[in-house]
Amino acid sequence: MAVLLSTRTLRDSPKGNPISVLPPGTRLNPGARQGPWLEVTLVDPPGTHGWLSAEAVRQDADTIGPLDKQAFADVCKFQGSVFGVSAHYLAAVATLRTNVTDETGPEASGPFAFTKAEWDLNASQPAFQLDAAGAIGSWPVQVAVFAIMTRLAQQRLAALLGSQPNAAELYLSQLIGSKAAAAALQDKAAGIAAIVGGLDAAALRAEGIDAASLGNRDAKLLGAGTVEGALNAVTEALDAALTASRPFVVKAGDQPLADAAVTLAADGPAGGRINFDSPHVPAARRDMAQLVVRRFAEAGYGFIQQVAALANAIAESGLRADARSPPPEQSFGLFQLNLKGVGHGHDPTELVEPERNIAIMLAHIATLSANAAFKATSSVNDAVAIFVRDFEKPADATAAINVRVAIAKTLLV
Repeated sequence: MAVLLSTRTLRDSPKGNPISVLPPGTRLNPGARQGPWLEVTLVDPPGTHGWLSAEAVRQDADTIGPLDKQAFADVCKFQGSVFGVSAHYLAAVATLRTNVTDETGPEASGPFAFTKAEWDLNASQPAFQLDAAGAIGSWPVQVAVFAIMTRLAQQRLAALLGSQPNAAELYLSQLIGSKAAAAALQDKAAGIAAIVGGLDAAALRAEGIDAASLGNRDAKLLGAGTVEGALNAVTEALDAALTASRPFVVKAGDQPLADAAVTLAADGPAGGRINFDSPHVPAARRDMAQLVVRRFAEAGYGFIQQVAALANAIAESGLRADARSPPPEQSFGLFQLNLKGVGHGHDPTELVEPERNIAIMLAHIATLSANAAFKATSSVNDAVAIFVRDFEKPADATAAINVRVAIAKTLLV
């Protein structure tokens, strides 16, 4: 096994077309060499094949120690956009735990210092189309898994508190569980040791928490004093980590947190920029991609929803306005509107006109109850899933979601 030492573009052949941009620390299985180019197969996600500059690949190791903090912040920004959480929070937790180091040890692995038990509890996330059980050694996958854990923890704690938590409160809940954290925040004079001692291992596992971490990785933050003392320790540690990671997160394009006492946003990142240079957007059809995004924006849909709509248009028609399904199916245009479904009552010549195709799709979406959830979500993953299951309704929704989430990720900048 080998490891990528610096950011490089994976290509379909030596000097060929780009497939994706890989961050440093990506694990690889090397193959044949052709001049300065090395044939590789990615370990995480498995099976992806292509060519890289051989000089950027270390073939005698699968971790690189201290990570490039800007590359790490860039991946945090990407996964924060996908799952609707603060990239600055993600980067700060890795800074707090390991100073953003990619190492594998007997007790913990990677920049988030996952234990094997903790990884097993969280790496498979069917609701988010993620199955990374064997990828604990991949730091980019660790970022994705921790982003999902953060999203779920914030939702649980906010529901119990009746308001959004701040960063320190959220991290406390990721240490001791949402119910224990919510109760502790109501009685800050209580002894933290008694609370930790009374935690139920099964309840912790249900929230993806490894009870062993309480006495190991997280012990120095919890201490033996009061809840207020533990919260102060968490706040101080997070503040230092937020300060250290802030310049990298700002450069990555995320909205930074001022400190650990700032209340977290309920809807994740405020916005972003769509990558119209994605390999899934042919240069000759970029105008169609921009048209889809523009019309959804004008209809009041946010950045996340625009990405989901574009990913679906790409998967449905390849952005060919005149796309027609093979018979006997009768689907037409950018969103492949079917004469027996959304396209009912419309002539095929109308459906292959891009403005009309988009307008008919938008009008259809506006009539559906799922539109409210679609507008409200801050997760690209969720937005794509809603679009597929409730708007497009293909025969194999799960397979369609997997394909379109992968497309959507290439559209995020």
